[in-house]
Amino acid sequence: MVYGEWLPEPLSFDHTDHKLIKEQTARYTLLVLLEKLNAKERAVYILKEAFEYSHQEIAETLDISVENSRKLLSRAGKQLQHIKYAPDTSYSTDTQILHQYQEALSEGDITRIEELLMDDIRLSADGGKRIRVIKAVETGKSATASLLAYVQQQFLTGKRFTFHIFSHQPALCFWQGDRVYNCHILDIDDHGLIREIYSIVDPEKLKRVL
Repeated sequence: MVYGEWLPEPLSFDHTDHKLIKEQTARYTLLVLLEKLNAKERAVYILKEAFEYSHQEIAETLDISVENSRKLLSRAGKQLQHIKYAPDTSYSTDTQILHQYQEALSEGDITRIEELLMDDIRLSADGGKRIRVIKAVETGKSATASLLAYVQQQFLTGKRFTFHIFSHQPALCFWQGDRVYNCHILDIDDHGLIREIYSIVDPEKLKRVL
């Protein structure tokens, strides 16, 4: 039994100064979306976008035709929409939104939370095999804000929190003692609105985060 949506383990760069590792690691949102592709679509997309293979090189590597490589990339691109593999390393605006998000949560102010969210916001929660989640997926500004306020009141009030960047995206971690209890990773659009929230409570994924 797995509770909630499967989400990848957060990856922190706090303790690495290896530039290549940072540059070649995709944004967290893209890592989530890559899991929705089939194996060949994912392979073609990564070889093309991350390693800049030509379609001829991809075809030879995967033992497919050049035309098939192009079709697979096209299908993958449609599903991944406008998200590029290359990470955006400009964090100033995102970090400001992250602080506003934390303040709105701590106050349980549903109206203020709603102001930070896109109309079609999507929240996904991953409890792994041990932690039940209130809801695996919630969508829509009003419903998501209400759920966030409820979770804050019931489970997160009084817990210490810290701010981070995981896989090139801002994150808010809540602590219980010396371990991370819950981690919210935010995907923020160009207008400063939150379009995705990834809430990870799976202790197996959180124990190696920091």
